[in-house]
Amino acid sequence: MSEGGLVKRAAELRASLVKRIEELEAELDELRALLQVVEEFLKEKSFKRLEAPARAEAQPAVEKKLAQAAPPENVIPLTTVDGVLLANMHAGEDYVRVVPAEGMRFHVATPPFQSFLIRRVLSKMQEREQEAVARGELPQDALLSYEVIQDEEGVIRAIEIRNVKPHQFRELKSTIRWTLRRMYEKTAGTAVP
Repeated sequence: MSEGGLVKRAAELRASLVKRIEELEAELDELRALLQVVEEFLKEKSFKRLEAPARAEAQPAVEKKLAQAAPPENVIPLTTVDGVLLANMHAGEDYVRVVPAEGMRFHVATPPFQSFLIRRVLSKMQEREQEAVARGELPQDALLSYEVIQDEEGVIRAIEIRNVKPHQFRELKSTIRWTLRRMYEKTAGTAVP
């Protein structure tokens, strides 16, 4: 192979390595975020068992039943550890719509909404699917999309996620619940006047 051919091949290899490193870094970020969710979940369940043993034992069975993709739409309450209703998740065959509970006021600027749910979860899911579309592994019309519906003050009215795949449902449920719990804690559950 000529020197020019070697240089060209090395440049292609470099580009391939840079792309792969970016993919691995993105995957590592996502894994760290999921680990954080799992750690929070474990902390909550540990404390919950100490505070209310009967409730902690019954809840996993209920959640397991609701998590199974079944009828056209399931409505899953997203609550705090103490049972305060934060939002209802309406889950259909390939969509999720999260609507804050009456009296709950979640602002798009309250952490960790943008930094975690939007950037680290939803955007990353969408990026992976866009790559799958580019490789021809997923049709364009099956690409996950999301929209945050908010009022003029930035208060969330609904979060709509379309083209949700069965394997994404559980992650979405747990990350949205975790995010809303953190937002609720930061705002001390600000109610709508």
